[in-house]
Amino acid sequence: MTFQQKHLSVASWNIHGLGDKYMDPSFIENIKSDINVILETWKGESADTQINGFVSISKSRKKNKRSKRHSGGIIVYIKKQIYPGIEYLKDGSQSPNRMWLKLNKTFFGTGTHIYLCAVYIPPLNSTHTADDLLNLEAEIANYSKYGDIALIGDFNARTGEQADYIENENNSSQFLQDMLPQDYDLDSPIKRNNLDILNQQGNNLLNMCLSSRLRILNGRYLGDSLGYHTYFSKNGCSTVDYAILSKDLLPSVEYFCTSDLNFLSDHVQISFKLKCDIKQYINKKDFNNNNMKKFTTYRWTDVSHGKMYEALNSDEVKNKILNFEITHFVRNEKGINEASKSLTEILDNVASKTCIIKVPIKQKKSKIKKNPWSDNELKDLKSKINNLGKKLKHKPFDRNLKQQFFETAKYLKKASKKKKIQYQQQMIEKLSNLQTKDPQQFWKLLKSLRNNMNTTEINMKSDNLTNHFQKQGLWNKPCDKAEDEINLFLKNKENSCATAYKNCDALMYPNIYTLLKCVLHQVQERLSAKGAPAPSL
Repeated sequence: MTFQQKHLSVASWNIHGLGDKYMDPSFIENIKSDINVILETWKGESADTQINGFVSISKSRKKNKRSKRHSGGIIVYIKKQIYPGIEYLKDGSQSPNRMWLKLNKTFFGTGTHIYLCAVYIPPLNSTHTADDLLNLEAEIANYSKYGDIALIGDFNARTGEQADYIENENNSSQFLQDMLPQDYDLDSPIKRNNLDILNQQGNNLLNMCLSSRLRILNGRYLGDSLGYHTYFSKNGCSTVDYAILSKDLLPSVEYFCTSDLNFLSDHVQISFKLKCDIKQYINKKDFNNNNMKKFTTYRWTDVSHGKMYEALNSDEVKNKILNFEITHFVRNEKGINEASKSLTEILDNVASKTCIIKVPIKQKKSKIKKNPWSDNELKDLKSKINNLGKKLKHKPFDRNLKQQFFETAKYLKKASKKKKIQYQQQMIEKLSNLQTKDPQQFWKLLKSLRNNMNTTEINMKSDNLTNHFQKQGLWNKPCDKAEDEINLFLKNKENSCATAYKNCDALMYPNIYTLLKCVLHQVQERLSAKGAPAPSL
């Protein structure tokens, strides 16, 4: 079965530490695009952060030994329906701050392959800065040979309203235009709005756009026509999150949107939508489970046999069958669909006259699990922060509004942490009491707590699993320090045994065999005195 999708949506969000936010209903509601980029997850690569209906790909930054947690980190959630058309280019970038994906032109129905990059560029004063923009430009130059480029993420760059195209190129002198090759494509000016200013990192980003013929979507399309800010802090606000596409992809862009600020992060989510023609191939099992409810189903009864005979002999049904047989259907996809539609109408008409319509059972939507310590107080605080975030988007320089937002967000964080600790203490006390008083309830409660931990799936790579079992049974040479300690221990034991042997009468016991023989002889005498069988040497 084939279904078509005419749009592709891509979103990016600097989440400022994922933690257990991926289980929060508000977070899951925002993960609705076809491709969702989550930046600064602060997670390791093996972290279990799965979301139903999505395939996740992650990339993590190496953890500093002195740090308590990871830094950086990228997770991309891709809808399962479109995942077959996407290839993760693992070697696309050596940097942990970028992740390249290849969108196949055949699957997505685009003219060329689209190379999508999830980007995080550290600030200039960061210890993790390592010529990221220069390296990104080199990667763009490589992939632009094979298709169009799409970048989305946090660039930590403020571009203002500075042009990302060559200005007044059409007004250049005839002499200069004659020097250009005939196939040279002149830049067309497209106005871009931005509420922010320009800084050094932004200037570097604009130069990269000029050299790579890329265009910024912020402030140019419906949903962000004013160029709203994407990052908010106590000290100010700025536009640092961008979607940047090849110039040739601009006609395919339907919109670009900046979401409202909420309690989950100090960055807003950005997203854009492209025109495409996705063909989804769904197997029979998935079709039966997910799509049969769209069709009318019938139930056979005791009188259906006679009604079926009457329906098939009616002039209406006979004419429809005759028309179906004499109609010439073209042997292609369109013809097959027309034939299938005509035959389905005939069968549906006959079934409606002979059988009882089966009322489909409404399937209950699976409820999103909430944190057990969450209550109405936290819910009201989150709602208040979200309302303040909506206002702050349109009034970013209102100091009172900004102060209310961050004070409420700080209080929410403390209150949530406090309630979590209280809940954990209550569960520990409850388990401690039930362990002796009611073991059955103890195990029931323990099982429910284990299910709430959301650890049903282990995210382990096949390569790591293979290496793990290959190393089983192999002897690992201990480190030098451990080997020295073992040798010292054995030497001390040897010396203690030698000292004990020297304390014995060397003439009476010239060797260890004689010593053991003497001891055994004494044992034999004692056992014989008690009438018990004595062992022999």
